[in-house]
Amino acid sequence: AQLANARLTLGRSTQLASRSFAPQATVDAQAAAVAQLVAQIKSDQAAIDAAKLNVDYCTIRAPFDGRMGLRQMDPGTVVRFADTSGVGIVTISQVHPIAVLFSLPQQQLPAVQAAMARSAADSVPVTAFASDNTTKLGVGTLLTVDNAIDSTSGTIRLKALFANTDNKLWPGQFVQAEVLVGSRNNVLTVPSIAVQHAQDR
Repeated sequence: AQLANARLTLGRSTQLASRSFAPQATVDAQAAAVAQLVAQIKSDQAAIDAAKLNVDYCTIRAPFDGRMGLRQMDPGTVVRFADTSGVGIVTISQVHPIAVLFSLPQQQLPAVQAAMARSAADSVPVTAFASDNTTKLGVGTLLTVDNAIDSTSGTIRLKALFANTDNKLWPGQFVQAEVLVGSRNNVLTVPSIAVQHAQDR
């Protein structure tokens, strides 16, 4: 409002000075007052922008969608970027999709590699079962195989990705994983209990 009034006064002073009814010094002083008010508005806008930026820094956004765990800090606790206590505000776990890490004996690695070579790695199916090994939790796809075998256990780690739309898989859950490395059609099968072994046959 002050700037608008100063501009009107400058316009009147300019008109009067053009007719020699006002000194040029008055016009110059009024132009300086307008410039001062314009600078003040720009300074205020810069302060507003800085305040908005500070408010943006008060919000922490996760880089992915997920499920939040129980909070580890109470409202009002001061949180710093360089805090080395190791206690976060809250943990967020991604559940859609969710990754399952599992191990296979190293003897199974050639079969897994052959299955991956026959088709794209994202088409090798992996089924997750509950710890009872009968309750099916979901079907995903093999994502990757670790680059080294664990020499202490003789196993290789694998990672599979599951859509988990029904939330049957949960972060930290223990599951049994089954990788389908191949299928055979039109073959004879019998229950294993029906097979009996003798000394020579």
